[in-house]
Amino acid sequence: MKIKQEIINLVKDTFTSRESLLLWLSPLVILFLLYRSDPYWHPLVLNYLFSSFLFVFIPVAIYIFPQKEKQSKSTWILWFTFFILSILPMLLGEFFSIKRDQWFPPYVPGQEPMHNWPWLPVIIIPLGILMFWTMHKSGFKPADFGISWGRWKLWVPLVVAFLIIITPILWILSKQPEFQQTYPLFRYMIRNNADFWAIDLSWFYYILIWEFLFRGFILFTLAKKIGVSRAIFVQAIIFSFAHLGKPELETYSSLAGGVLVGMLAYLSRSFLPGAVVHWALALIMDILVFFS
Repeated sequence: MKIKQEIINLVKDTFTSRESLLLWLSPLVILFLLYRSDPYWHPLVLNYLFSSFLFVFIPVAIYIFPQKEKQSKSTWILWFTFFILSILPMLLGEFFSIKRDQWFPPYVPGQEPMHNWPWLPVIIIPLGILMFWTMHKSGFKPADFGISWGRWKLWVPLVVAFLIIITPILWILSKQPEFQQTYPLFRYMIRNNADFWAIDLSWFYYILIWEFLFRGFILFTLAKKIGVSRAIFVQAIIFSFAHLGKPELETYSSLAGGVLVGMLAYLSRSFLPGAVVHWALALIMDILVFFS
């Protein structure tokens, strides 16, 4: 009887609770839309928007879902608003037949229309403010997810020293055919030096939200449940497999790098050192390959 009741409760919580429909809806909608995008990262700003929803807003929305039935009605309304707005742009694009070309000019290989970029802050900034307010009302702090400067006096010197040491190694790797064929990642969008700097500098935003997922959300939430060292390995393993398709040596090194940066992030109480290191490595490699 105990097992039977446990099964009933689990099925009820997974399929019939008031939040389950929303928790089922978000990944299904995203997968549905991604399969119909052509592809979703054209233009590049659309990649950043999708990634913001996938890596930041939706995971946070699910995690900070009001856990206590006694939460105020305003907290529930705030969370529901934040959750719906996190998927609304994608819902609109498909279900109301708002074609991409009405929002974004058709993608032309070799061109990245820069007038698309105002869409990013217009959507991200209000949603970010709403996310932090929802966190506050739900009893969470940004630091719970590694969102802070943390112990910057610790991580800033370490990051600078690491980049100085690693740059000669990157220079050697940049001469290898495998790396020359891979970087810069968006070389097909680059027509001149101005395009190179615009795209590589904007790439910091993508790296920022990518690092938040691994060295922020996954690391700091799991550390409370399974312990710090295990959480570090979980995020590092997933991180390394996310590099499949990159040069083989880079994929191997991403496992060790994921562990080391995970350790630094936890000691620093911030995911920012990981973001700075990750972006700086990508920028240095792009510079070495593109201007060689």
